[in-house]
Amino acid sequence: VSKDISYTISSGDPTGYFTIDSETGALRTSLPLDHEAQPSLNLEVQAHCGNPPAFGQTRVRITVSDVNDNAPVFLPSSSESLILPEDTRMGTVVYKVQAEDHDSGPNGLLSFDLFTSSAQRTFSIDRNSGQVRLIGSLSYETMPRYDLQVIAKDSGAPQLSSTFTLVVHVQAENGQGPVFDSLTYRVELKESTPLHTRFLQVRAVNRDGSITTGQSSLSSTPLAYHLHPDGDAAGFGIVSDSGWLFVKSALDREAKEMYLLTVLATSGNGQLKKTGSATVRVSVMDENDNTPRFTQERAFLAVRENLPAGTGFGRVSASDRDAGLNGRLSYRLLHLDRHFQINSHT
Repeated sequence: VSKDISYTISSGDPTGYFTIDSETGALRTSLPLDHEAQPSLNLEVQAHCGNPPAFGQTRVRITVSDVNDNAPVFLPSSSESLILPEDTRMGTVVYKVQAEDHDSGPNGLLSFDLFTSSAQRTFSIDRNSGQVRLIGSLSYETMPRYDLQVIAKDSGAPQLSSTFTLVVHVQAENGQGPVFDSLTYRVELKESTPLHTRFLQVRAVNRDGSITTGQSSLSSTPLAYHLHPDGDAAGFGIVSDSGWLFVKSALDREAKEMYLLTVLATSGNGQLKKTGSATVRVSVMDENDNTPRFTQERAFLAVRENLPAGTGFGRVSASDRDAGLNGRLSYRLLHLDRHFQINSHT
């Protein structure tokens, strides 16, 4: 008799996305589905009855269709800086914005737009390739820095977007100011770095060939270092005679993970004053300083009696603001109970 038949999922779903009603054979979801993690599953469903049991088997193919639940992500990070000589030729491709979207089809198809009014006459972006091109002339005296905002949008509905910041520093032509030994310095700092910690010494050279190192200068006109007073500079300081950068405000990767600083070296005074610039990119490295948080402190779950062992009947979820392994969670029951267990990953 058909009511004596019982159903089980014998293979094809190790994560436990689905359960089957052992009496009716009705398949149900037991975990939220994610197209990006598992676009399809092939379940082996087994029916058996009688004693000794007789078995039947069938395959159920389940396709998880995509919804637009991923915003574009920029690579390698959501901001970058570069230095352009002011004699850079018009038409030059100066940067290529790269982004990805984990969704499929139109949901993952990206286009780019430039969103900075003052820069739109000087720079343009190719909507499809992300190539940023110089379409105007550069002048260090008129505009020493551009902050370009690039928006990447997908083609899904509703449309999702993300913003990328490209900081362009204009470098004065030869003869105008000191030169740093690097156009872009890159440094990594832990978010637990104590205040007043010195972390990088920048060095500049007068264009007459003399070098300044530490306290002493081989030049008749010593260099003075300072930071361009923009938004990111507030958390940092620089020792004016030696070029040592130090931390002035506490770093928190969860609040801000990257800073772009403009360091300036100045020689001379008044009419003879000349300035050179370079960029310092400070990446804040993660420390495990956030505890996991449950989405709700109490969850009330109902479970029917007589369910076979291994049946999923509910889920709790938590999040952690730290990155990488510091934010990867595992779950366990505080008080073990012979009736229940929890999947440590899900």
